[in-house]
Amino acid sequence: MGYHVVRISDRSLLAAYFGHNPFVNAYALGDLDSFFWPRTEWFGIYQNQDLKTIVLLYSDDNIPVLLAIDHEAELLGSAITNCLTKFVPAHFYAHLAPSLLPAFQAKYECVHHGTYLKMGLRPPTSFVLAHDVQDIFARRLTSDDLAQATLLFKNAYPGNWFSGRMLETGKYFGAFNHEEMVGIAGVHVYSPSYKVAALGNITVAHDWRKRHIGAYLTSVLCEDLLQELSVITLNVKADNFVAIRCYEKLGFTTISRYEEVMISAQ
Repeated sequence: MGYHVVRISDRSLLAAYFGHNPFVNAYALGDLDSFFWPRTEWFGIYQNQDLKTIVLLYSDDNIPVLLAIDHEAELLGSAITNCLTKFVPAHFYAHLAPSLLPAFQAKYECVHHGTYLKMGLRPPTSFVLAHDVQDIFARRLTSDDLAQATLLFKNAYPGNWFSGRMLETGKYFGAFNHEEMVGIAGVHVYSPSYKVAALGNITVAHDWRKRHIGAYLTSVLCEDLLQELSVITLNVKADNFVAIRCYEKLGFTTISRYEEVMISAQ
């Protein structure tokens, strides 16, 4: 039988659907929060009256991002690409369940950006606080720190996904040597209502690397988040073994794999 798309705006339905696997679906759950909600579009893919999967399109200051990573999406293959053709923009980034990649490659121009791991921190017993770093102190960032944060990202993490408005979450921490910001760690999504966060935009200035500043900042951020959340995740490239080992030492474990792809209409 054929498939069709229905736009979904019922947050309770979305929360119930994505809540069955919150570590895989942390981005979707976090985007239900009012801070992110206005920038989202949700597409339910139905077979007759049966909801098969839900795909998220998130649009902010950067390129739109499509998320189709859950197991149910993985089972649909080309049905997803056929259904979404008239709903997606001509150019977008995508997080895809591995088996969906061939279906998108058959219909679009795709530049594969790599295989990624989704890792999760399962409280309360798994978290390990990293040691302090000599000559470095960490503090919560505010919008007053935007200029320094932007400069750090420009120099240390070109091609990042940082948006200045994310400092308003209060979930960005900076590492400082005197008054100089030499590291930063924050979130891509954060929702106290849905008890989830996805870490992101973690980087350290080139001259300050190999001093465990990234691990220290990440642990400070996690300690803060664990006071109110039950699900903390992050994404890391599958061949970034140094970063993976760092996160494992903090208590993160691998949850799933997915593909990141830049997609354009043929």
